[in-house]
Amino acid sequence: MRLSLSREERLRQKNDILKVFKRGFRLDEGPLRVYASSSPAGSRGRFGVSVKRKIVNSVRRNRIRRLLKEAYRLTVRERCPGVDMMVIVKEDLSSLGYEEMKNRLLALLEQGHGRLFPS
Repeated sequence: MRLSLSREERLRQKNDILKVFKRGFRLDEGPLRVYASSSPAGSRGRFGVSVKRKIVNSVRRNRIRRLLKEAYRLTVRERCPGVDMMVIVKEDLSSLGYEEMKNRLLALLEQGHGRLFPS
């Protein structure tokens, strides 16, 4: 069983990330900023993480990135199918555990649920 995000589930190309920034909407909550937009037709939704270089230690940046990807993989992608999402981390969250990181991301997405899935 593969535990990482597949290649199709990752936002990797600069053009795809810029489309999410331009076409989507932004949600802010403290050190997290999420840009989200609907995926192209037939796509499951993709996820990307960017951690500011202000967090100097690369070990901390990578830990934050891994925790957010894991939160997306285990919970968010089932709740938000067909949504491209780019998360930007502005401050050091490396002291947080997985559960708290996941809860912050989910709380942020709950704010924008009406815009993600209009009735």
